[in-house]
Order: sequence, then C-alpha cells, then structure tokens
Amino acid sequence: MIQPYFFKRDFTQRAIQPGGLVVSSAVWSAVGGPKSAELEVAAGFRLGLVGLLDLLRCPVELQEAGGGAAWWGYVNGFEIWDGRVGLRTDLDKMGNGVKVLYRDTEARTEQKYLWSETSWANDLASQSMYGIKEKIYRLPVGTLGTAEGLRNVLIETLGWPVVNPVIESMNKYRTFVYLKGWWDTLGWRIYNQTLGLVEHDMNPDGFQNVGYDGGTTAMAQSFTVSAGGWDFAGVWLKIRAFGSPADTLQVDLMDDSAGAPGVVRASATLAAASVPLEYTWVKFTFASVYAAAAGSWWVRVSRSGANDNANYFLWRTDDSQSYSGGKMRKWSGAAWSDRSPGGDGLFRVFGSLATTEQIKLAAAAGIGGQFLAGVRAETASGISTNPYREDNRNAKDEIEDLLAAGTSAGVRLLGEITNDRYMRIYAQGAAGDAELFINEHGWVMDKFGQRVPTWRKVAGEWCKVQGLAGLGSAAARISDTIFAEEVELSGVGLRIREQI
Repeated sequence: MIQPYFFKRDFTQRAIQPGGLVVSSAVWSAVGGPKSAELEVAAGFRLGLVGLLDLLRCPVELQEAGGGAAWWGYVNGFEIWDGRVGLRTDLDKMGNGVKVLYRDTEARTEQKYLWSETSWANDLASQSMYGIKEKIYRLPVGTLGTAEGLRNVLIETLGWPVVNPVIESMNKYRTFVYLKGWWDTLGWRIYNQTLGLVEHDMNPDGFQNVGYDGGTTAMAQSFTVSAGGWDFAGVWLKIRAFGSPADTLQVDLMDDSAGAPGVVRASATLAAASVPLEYTWVKFTFASVYAAAAGSWWVRVSRSGANDNANYFLWRTDDSQSYSGGKMRKWSGAAWSDRSPGGDGLFRVFGSLATTEQIKLAAAAGIGGQFLAGVRAETASGISTNPYREDNRNAKDEIEDLLAAGTSAGVRLLGEITNDRYMRIYAQGAAGDAELFINEHGWVMDKFGQRVPTWRKVAGEWCKVQGLAGLGSAAARISDTIFAEEVELSGVGLRIREQI
C-alpha cells in the first residue's frame, strides 16, 4: 500500500497533508523514471477547489510504508465531478512565457519567405509560483504588429492555470488528482544553444583570390569566440575553383598573435578536383579537434602548389565589412597585412561536444533543469556532435534525442530523475544480467519468487520470463528476457505495461 505525501512548491515540508487521497495508478518509464500517477479522493472525504489549486505544481512522493519513496513528481492537474458537470485544469496548457513565430510575407530572401519571431512575453508572478513554462506559437502569415498582438493575448489568457467546466453523459461524484514525473518539466523550457558555431554568411557581394599571385599566397579571416566549453571541429567556406588547379586547398585553424594569425592548431585539406566551379559551401573537417576558448582566432586558406594566375581559388567575401568580430588579412610571403579594400570572407566554424556533455547543458538549472539538483552522468557516450541549436525545440526533446544516439559502442543510453531530483544518465544493462522475473500472471518477481516492492527499480531493467528462463540462446535466436520499457502499479504489485 502506497500513500501520497505532498511538499510545498519550494520543496519544504507541509505542516498539514490533504486527507483522503488514495493512489489509483502509477507508471514508471525507462526514460525518465516516474512518469505519471493518478490519485482519487476516497468516499467520505472532500477537497475544495481552493485546496486543489493550492496543490498545483507541488512536489509529491508516493511512499510505501516502511520502504520509502516509490514514485516522485509534481501535481499537474485535477478534475472535480458533481453529477454530469465537472471542473478540470492542468498545467499542460499553461504558458507563462510566450513568443510567436510568424511568416513575414513582406521580406524575402532568394526563394523563401523569412520566418521572424517576437520577443518573449513573461508573466513573472506566475513564473515565481509555478516555474517557467515556455510556449511558442506559429502564425502562418503576419507582421510584427499582429504577432505581438497575438503574443499579448496568449500570455494574458494562458499565463495561469485555467479551470474549465466539462460535461459528460453519465453522472459521477468523484475527484481525481493527476501527477507527472519531474522528467516532464524538461519540456517546459525552450533550448537554444549558441556554443558550437561562429559564422558570417551575409552580404556576399565580393570575392578574394587565393593562390593567384605573390600577394595572395594565403588569406586569413579572424573571428571571435564568445565562450569556450566546446571543441573546434571544422570550417565551412563559400568557395570555388577557377580554371583547373591541380594541387590541394588547405584550411588551418590558428590562434591570434598580436592581431595576426599565430600557431596552427588544427588543419584540413581538400583536393582541388573536389572544389566546385561554382560558389558552394564546402566543408573542411579538421584531422583532430582543438579546444575552443573565448577570444580571437583565425581561419587561414592556402594552396599546396605554386601561385598560378590561370588556375586558382576564389573565396566569397562581404566587402561591406559587416562582420564586427574580425577582419581579413593577406600573406605576401613575408608578412601579414590587411586586405585592401577591407572585407570579410564568408565562413562557418563549427564545433563538437560529447553528447552526454550536451545533455548537461540542456538540463542546466537555467534551462530544462529548473527543478533539478544537477546531472550525474555515469556513462560517457564517446560520441561528439555539434552542440549548436537554434530551432526552438524544448530541452526534453533535445535530451531524449541525445540519449537515443547511445554510445560509441552501440549501447543504449537511459536517463531518469532520482528521488533527490538529479538526472541520472547510464548505459542500458545486458539482458544476460537480468535479476528480476516475470511470472505467468505478469507480476514482476525477485529471485526468491516474491513480488518486488514498489520502491524497487524495475523500469529500465531486464526481466527473465518464467517458463523460458534458461532457454535463451543467441545462436538459436531464442530470448528468455524482456526489457521493462514501462512499468505500472497493478493492485498490490508491479507489472510491465503491455508490449507487443
């Protein structure tokens, strides 16, 4: 028998617990841990509307007598029924931070309309009470004025939980309280990450010869990194070949030395035959990554062969010098000097970062982990990708995608929120290490044939199926185990949710 125990929104103890609430269901997931639960007010008890509203977003534990917490999360909503008419609310629809994306049909770039966005509108009082819950709405066609008008209406109507009347065909006199696990709150915040990309690709109105003559033996473009914590992985350049160069184009990442390119830190090469004859973004991946740090850096472009005024390379430039983070310089063979007239080469410096480190960024306190105490990564993924994100996805979706990438060894990564509100990242265990069992009635049992208690971790574990245990054979393609993707409370025991 498990019972709910509520806390205040700031996670401190409540002096008085609401009475009469019994647990009717609970679900745990391999990704996330405690997922959802439902409470019902027992006959003879009544919780008023004000008391139920006071529980919204309050932390709650489902505790088994003598066994500690079995499930943990927060109050997400409730329903009160008095006959055919009821009242319902939940935090799913609430958005106390809102912005609107709109398709601006008055602005065009090449062949597409521009998507623009408003600034955020925030209800600070609601955020202080419930936490920050951001929502983005899309306006198919509009202007800044109409988008801002919609945003202001939305923050006014959705900034707080709304209690709505509902009607059903049958009479019922019951009250339900709905719970969600803390993993769900990772989806409350939008995740945009600036680390991992420094670029300039505006106003391509010029070009720069590379390897044409002694004055263009090498060209370099400086750029500014605002913050470290990631690795340089490569560069995209908008370039083309002129004529038929037969040597190699080389791109070097260099640190800054008194305003000029310094020491080479990473390099990449590309055969001239692979450089297109029309301006194209071409990717150069460094042979090895190099740690990024805040400050000035350089991208140097040169050729391996001799200068040739009939066969050389062209680098697309912005001759209006609109990039404020650097400038272009040229190497004469003896010294560096500023390009004249000034201009900036078009470039995209991209980075890499281990996916488990990216999860930590997305789950940070100021982003998805506003209710978490931190992240414990027990397994490093061994996989690195570009951490840059600007597509307005929520942190939960990003984290789940990063987990789904698994490890470099092909092992699945799982994540859960522990009872002390840490995100735990770990590798899925091997089926052969299963220590739990499923009997013929579907109950999860321990090795002594006893039903496991509700506080025992089952979701994310392998279980041996009674009657098949011991028959497993990789050679014969026979499996005697099943993975507990989701587990539910059923009566007084735990069952793996239906898997087909």
